[in-house]
Amino acid sequence: MQFNGYIKSCYFTLKLGIGMSVFMLLASCVTPVERDDETASKTLKNISGDIVDMVNTTTTEVQQKRQTLNASAHKNLYLAQQQSRLAQIPQALSTKYQQAVVLIQNKAYKRANLLLDEVIKQAPNLSGSYVNKAVIAYNENHLSDAEKWLDKAIKTNALNPYAYNFKGQLQRLNGHFAKAEQSYQQALANWNDYPDAHLNLAILLELYRGQLLQARQHYQAYLTLNPHDKKVTAYLAGLEIKIKRAGLTLPEEKHQPAVQLEQKSEKNHAVN
Repeated sequence: MQFNGYIKSCYFTLKLGIGMSVFMLLASCVTPVERDDETASKTLKNISGDIVDMVNTTTTEVQQKRQTLNASAHKNLYLAQQQSRLAQIPQALSTKYQQAVVLIQNKAYKRANLLLDEVIKQAPNLSGSYVNKAVIAYNENHLSDAEKWLDKAIKTNALNPYAYNFKGQLQRLNGHFAKAEQSYQQALANWNDYPDAHLNLAILLELYRGQLLQARQHYQAYLTLNPHDKKVTAYLAGLEIKIKRAGLTLPEEKHQPAVQLEQKSEKNHAVN
């Protein structure tokens, strides 16, 4: 049986041990570090609603589907697996997983871990379990363990954009900026319209990689998906001032394709 459509995968409260100040800051007053930390907190927290279908797809299946899926500019390759890969998941396992999710939400991490271990024992090919283990490790300030669980999730399912985005955030926090860029790029390769990955990559490229024009492209991509985000609009405006001061030429504006309404429905839900 399927997991009754979309299921919220996990909720967690982040405690970044990096001296984060006020969460809601006026965009015009945000310093580079404040902007970075605030967005890191926001995008890591959003993983709770974005992790989908704990499924695995073999290399052969991926290659058979990739050409067709890439024909759609907004396709989430990971989400596209759900119907074909969840048919054999028993309801009892679904229930156990959902119980673990609720326990994570309630910060009962020890009990949640035990349930996830049982799920993994019965279905080791479901990558979402490992991402949730990473969530728990992160909340318990075991960042190295969190990254190991994300590596396991990615090894289990290389199409998981949420695991790559989460890993990129951890790599950025650890100062591994080149690796973080690679992780964000892979997340976007799996889902071209992943808003948080675009935003995370934009901030990384602007503040830590010095690639201002490339950062602008990803801010614009994010705002195409979230046009009413005033804070990121201010980030983009500030970046464009920085670009002009650097003597760089802004490329001509290009109209980006409209986002499918169905894309919005993918956020804050999960199939596990």
